[in-house]
Formats: sequence, structure tokens, C-alpha cells
Amino acid sequence: MLSKEIIVEKIKSYKPCEKCNKPLPKSIPIEKLNLKNRKETCECGKRHIDDVMLNVYEIIDNFGEFNRKEVSLKDIGVPLIEVGYPLKYPPVLRENELIIMTDVSKDCTKEIVKIKEIKGVLSTNQKFSTNSQDINKLLFGDDFRCDVFPLGNDCIIVCKNQSKVHIEFPRPFDPKISKIKRLNLKGCY
Repeated sequence: MLSKEIIVEKIKSYKPCEKCNKPLPKSIPIEKLNLKNRKETCECGKRHIDDVMLNVYEIIDNFGEFNRKEVSLKDIGVPLIEVGYPLKYPPVLRENELIIMTDVSKDCTKEIVKIKEIKGVLSTNQKFSTNSQDINKLLFGDDFRCDVFPLGNDCIIVCKNQSKVHIEFPRPFDPKISKIKRLNLKGCY
């Protein structure tokens, strides 16, 4: 379990500094991206989420697990930061702050979690399984994360093992959270 103070600190740490790499286009094939001037790690000690996903791509590609020739960042998998919050910018990451949802083999997964920013890998479908229980199954690592839903001057923090529940990623306006707010349950959330 993470304290509210640690969660707030983690959210603040996702903000890139002035020297961090800028976001990459998500729909352009990776082979067509200009990656020449990108730093592996910024002076601030963090890595842009896109750069971490490029490392994931390299591993999946080395294992020959892409079914198509042109792959873009959005094709690699779904990145889930350890503390989900409606950020105004793509996050930069420290060690063990990212869970990836992708469809890869167990051997590939074991290599992906060697990337220091990766905390765990979840499966997304049955490409390597015939069992429907393998959807969102934790393949390797840790899948504990939190989602923070702003609620006026307070918030609702939902901590979970992501493989056990549906993804509800926070956004600036969430109709479910608005319904809870209208219930006026003082101190109960």
C-alpha cells in the first residue's frame, strides 16, 4: 500500500524537466521516426515513457513477435503508470513505475522486465494461450498500481492488482466519480 504522500510525490515526479526528451508521434512507424538526438536517460535521471516503450519494441522485435512489418508506438502495448492520474503531459519514469499490457510470450516478458522502468507485464489476449482466463493475466513482475480520481478538493485513490480488475484510468471528468460526489458521503471515500 502507498501512502497519500508517496502517491502525490510520484505524480509530481512524472513531470518532465526542460531537458527531457519530447514525446514521439504514436502512429508513425518506428522505422520512420527521427531518433538520432534522443538521450537514453535525461540529466534528471528519468526516461520519457516513449523511450521506455522503444526498448520494449526492440525486445519484442528481437523475439520476432510482431505480425506486421510497420509497427508504431501505439502497437507495442498499453503502458500503465504506477499511479494513474490525468496528466497534462506524457510522463517521465524512474525505476519500477510502468506496467505494460501486451501480447507476448513468457520468454519475451522475462526480457521486458529487465528494463529498469518496467514493473510488470500483463497479457492482453489469447495469442499465446487458448484459456480465456489468461486475459489480463500477470505474466511476470508486479502489477500493483493506483488510480487517483480528483474529487473537488480531495480525491479517491483506488489501489489494486491490475490483473484482477478492469482498467478505469482517471481523466479530467469522470461520470462515475461525479455520481459518487453527488451522493455527498462526507468522509466515506
